[in-house]
Amino acid sequence: MQNTNLHFEIKECSINIIIPLLERVPEFDSRRDTSYYQDTIKGKKHLALIAVDANGEVLGFKIGYEKDGGFYSWLGAVFPAYRRTGVALALAEYQEAWAKSNDFPFIFFKTRNKFKGMLIFALSRGFNIIRLEEKADIAEYRIVLKKTLTAS
Repeated sequence: MQNTNLHFEIKECSINIIIPLLERVPEFDSRRDTSYYQDTIKGKKHLALIAVDANGEVLGFKIGYEKDGGFYSWLGAVFPAYRRTGVALALAEYQEAWAKSNDFPFIFFKTRNKFKGMLIFALSRGFNIIRLEEKADIAEYRIVLKKTLTAS
């Protein structure tokens, strides 16, 4: 059931705020050391976001950076207790608006076949599947999605 009374705001932050939050996401099965995350975005235009409620509780996050001529939405999650409350949509809309205002022509990301909710969310927001990366297990196939950011 969706909690429509949840009040929160989206804030830009440092990636160092987000790194410890990765432990709270059950779907993230591989964790790396802090330097891996820092080195990935080093020297690249990037954006790190958190969704925070009125009590300062972090509800979710999103990190992206410039890659391959566009903006790569790299890591993002809403913690299980706050899913289906509009947090993911608010984070995605903020990230896309930021990417568009920073002249990125498109935004793209990769997900796994087993995350059906993420695929449905992306397709409903105008993303298109552009590539499939096969793995040994079909549930682990990587699906790359892309959305053009047009000027309004």
